[in-house]
Formats: sequence, structure tokens, C-alpha cells
Amino acid sequence: MDEEMWEEVAIEKETKRVLTEEFGDRGREIFNRYEEARTGLLIDVLPWIPAIEPELTDHGPDHVKQVLEYSYKLIRPNHNTKSYPLRPIEMFFLILCIVFHDAGNIEGRQNHQHNVANAYDHVRSRASSELREKTLLLKVVGAHSGKTATGSIDTLAELENGEHLFSESLRLREVAALLRFSDELSEGRLRTSRYMIDAGKFQRGNQVYHDYADAVSMHIDGGNNRIAISFDIAVEVGGRRGNRSIENEGSFRDLLDFIQLRVMKVNAERRYARYYCQSLEPFKETSVTLTLHVNGEILDLGLRPAVFTDLEVPPDPEKAKRICDQYPEYSTQSILDCLLEANRRR
Repeated sequence: MDEEMWEEVAIEKETKRVLTEEFGDRGREIFNRYEEARTGLLIDVLPWIPAIEPELTDHGPDHVKQVLEYSYKLIRPNHNTKSYPLRPIEMFFLILCIVFHDAGNIEGRQNHQHNVANAYDHVRSRASSELREKTLLLKVVGAHSGKTATGSIDTLAELENGEHLFSESLRLREVAALLRFSDELSEGRLRTSRYMIDAGKFQRGNQVYHDYADAVSMHIDGGNNRIAISFDIAVEVGGRRGNRSIENEGSFRDLLDFIQLRVMKVNAERRYARYYCQSLEPFKETSVTLTLHVNGEILDLGLRPAVFTDLEVPPDPEKAKRICDQYPEYSTQSILDCLLEANRRR
């Protein structure tokens, strides 16, 4: 996909609007910076990732567009507020980070989140005026997956909300949390090839990622304060052959096991991003449904929707947990022992 084929999505249009309303000509210049970066990535970087990592699910222009669309659904104002939870400069920086977030895959999948600098330098000049933008962008993109330099998976904790860009305040952690969660939700049919799946063209270690993308549908249900995940899996039985045949039991087992883990990861990512990001406060639960389509007919599995919520009901006093269940040093006996020991020393 080149720049001429790119059709602006809602968050791009809205970012251009709010920047212009807030800053006038300066706002238009800031948005032009985004367009210039997007053009360079669409021509020289994103379409070429499959040449380096052919077994990956899509990480190119279509994926970037989906992440942009999902980020807008997460911050889209409701009919009551009619305003965005992000400042205009934060909306600009969010979409800029989104178009760059997977560019590091052009250097290979491993540590791709930390390998964006070369792509940035390619589409930007190396003028000192742009180093501030580059510094902040590499921090945000580096936090969208993986670990910190110290080995922690809490990548958002290292970011600050008191940053600035173009002399405007910028909540870096807020932007990074939105990028990370939007990316996590951006799964589905657009990221794989059904022909390649049916023909068994992917290696088994990578097959499950494509099977998952083919089966999952994500819905950002702001009206009900939830993320809704649906799985529809086609299965062929009765002697039929092919990659989707029950004869290929190993692949189905891999997929079902992967769904178990991935759903819990999505829910954990929701809670994690929500902890750090005010914009995500409305999203209080994750719901899941799974349907098997056997030879084209729906098989009744008797499955209830699985719902994972942040609601915590106060416990029955007789079954209440104690601080010392998690922090043994807080136990009554431990504290008394310290007190008695201090008394003996007097």
C-alpha cells in the first residue's frame, strides 16, 4: 500500500481538526509532520516487513490502520462529554507512535520494539529540532511490548506523564498505554490469509497465530464498558481432509490452548493499561464467547459467556483475607515478636 491508496481514518481526521482548532497554522504544520512520516513508512518500510519475517501475521499498513481505528474507538467521546480525553498534541503523538510501533520488524522480530530508530531516521531528517520527538517516540514504542532494561515486564512504569513536545504538555504514559492496548486488540481476519491456512503453508510454530487471527473478532463496546471477544472456529468432520479437518487434531488443540492463554492476556493487558491510563477507565470487563462451526453447522457446546470483571465484592468477614497472606511480616505474631524483642533490649 502506498500513500495514494491510504484513506484517512477517523482519528487522523479528528487529530487534524483539533490541532488546527487549537493552534491554527502551527497545528497544520504539526499534522504535516505526521503525514510525512506516514508516507515514508508506507513506501519504504511497512510493506517490506514480510520480506524479512514472512511467517508473521500482518504487521504492515493494514495492521497499522486497524490499530489507528481501534485507538479511536477507545478514546471516542460519548454523547455526554463531546470531548476527547487526550489533548490535541497527545492525539498527534499517539497516531505518530502507532504508525511507527511495528517498524522495527524490518530489522527482525526479536526486540522489534527497540529497533525503530533506523526507520525513524530514514523518514525524518537528523536535525536537532527533531531529536526531542525521536527521544519520546522511542520510549513509547519501546514500551508497547517486551521488557525493560532491568528485565521487568512493567514497561509503562518507566514512563512519565510530565513530558513535553513542541512546548506542549504530554502525558507519555497515557499515550503509551493506549498504543499498547490498541495493538493488543488489533487481531482478526485482516492479519492472515485463509488460503495459506487451508493449504497448511505456515510452519506449525507460527500456524497457531494465524489460526487465532482467523477465528477471533474484537469489539470495543464502550456503551457497555467492556471488551467483547468472539471466536468462531470452522471444523470439518466425517472423513473430510485438510488443515481444518478434525483429523488434524494437533492444530485444533494448539488453537484451543492458545485461546485459553491469549484471552487471559488480553484481559490482563486491559487491566494493566487501565491502571496507568485515565482514557481507559470506562473499560471494566472482558467478555468471551466461543462457537464451533462443524461442516457449516453450529455445534451446541453449552458454553456460557466467560466474563472477567474488575468488580471485587467485599468478602464474608469469616473468610476475609489478611494483609499477612501476601506480606507475612505483617502477621500479628511477627509484629508482637518484634515488640517483645525491643522490650527485652531495654
